[in-house]
Amino acid sequence: ARSGRCPFVTGTAPCSNSPLCSKAESRYPNQHALTQDHLHKLLDTVFVRDRAFRRIVAQQYDHYCSVCGLRLRTPAGAFEAQGAHIIPKRQHGSDDPRNGICLCRTCHWTFDVGLISVAARTRIVLTASYLQRMDDDSTRRMMQYRNREIKTVVDMQYLPSDEALSWHNQQIFLG
Repeated sequence: ARSGRCPFVTGTAPCSNSPLCSKAESRYPNQHALTQDHLHKLLDTVFVRDRAFRRIVAQQYDHYCSVCGLRLRTPAGAFEAQGAHIIPKRQHGSDDPRNGICLCRTCHWTFDVGLISVAARTRIVLTASYLQRMDDDSTRRMMQYRNREIKTVVDMQYLPSDEALSWHNQQIFLG
């Protein structure tokens, strides 16, 4: 068992080598401890923050994909487009709504793998240059969004940050 205290929650007891704790242990050696109760609280907090992030971002675009404009809704009220992180959580991206953009699942995937991005200052859709050499229906459909301005947010305080978009262009976008 690890000794010390968990830097993420208070009042912890020794941790039992949970794989979820390994990242914190590497950042805070000999200071991480986590009980099952605190693990559940930590996961609940992360889930609530992520859900709130996705809800705020999607609402700012009125549930439209900011790239292709798709807005599908089920009879139960669920929307296809979702709030997506510009700087991914796995790359230490935050749940700040300015690190978000509303995307349909296809645009979300192409954004995450770097096939598309958004220019920081102009908010114009960028497409990977190799796509221009492709000649198939799916690629042509994606290329139609090239150089289009993305749908803007309802409240400008939630506009995607230039810093987050620049990071995506430099670190993820295939150019």
